[in-house]
Order: sequence, then structure tokens, then C-alpha cells
Amino acid sequence: MSLNAFEFEVLGRAVSDYEAVHTIRADIARDLGRVIEVEEVIAAFVSLTRASLLDAFKFDQAKSSYCRVSIESGDATGLWFLANANGISRLENNESND
Repeated sequence: MSLNAFEFEVLGRAVSDYEAVHTIRADIARDLGRVIEVEEVIAAFVSLTRASLLDAFKFDQAKSSYCRVSIESGDATGLWFLANANGISRLENNESND
């Protein structure tokens, strides 16, 4: 899968910690110098997860931990994302495009 520059940017931000739309949107907007819509971040999270570069999680308050979930519906609302081994490898090899 080819990654566009924005997807590559989102992937890079989800390497060291769980990220959600509300945790990275403003930072990406600041760093790229443009308005970033919520839908743009959601689309990147969904695309990267479907490409097996990110894993999706819900935070379980009772267990005080993240639980991996599927995003088959394409709805990333309330979810957190973290790069997996495939995503980290892609970043280390600087493979934004195939």
C-alpha cells in the first residue's frame, strides 16, 4: 500500500504512544501549517489500520488498560491507535510510497 504524506505523518506520531484524533490533530496542523479536519485524521487512522500498520484500541476504564478492537465499520470515534511492528518497520525504512 502506498502512503500519502499525511498518512505517513500520522503513522509517525503513533509510534511511541497511543494516539487519538484529539491528541494529534492540533499538533499536525501546527507542524504542517494548515488546517487539519477531524475527518482527515480519522480517514488516515482507518486507512493505516486496514493496511495493518496501526492497531486500534479502546480504553477500558474498569481494567485501566487499552484493549485491541476491530474497526470494520470505519468508525474511529473514541478509539486510540498505536503503530504495530509492520508500521514501525515501514517508518524505519522511510517507505511512504511503494
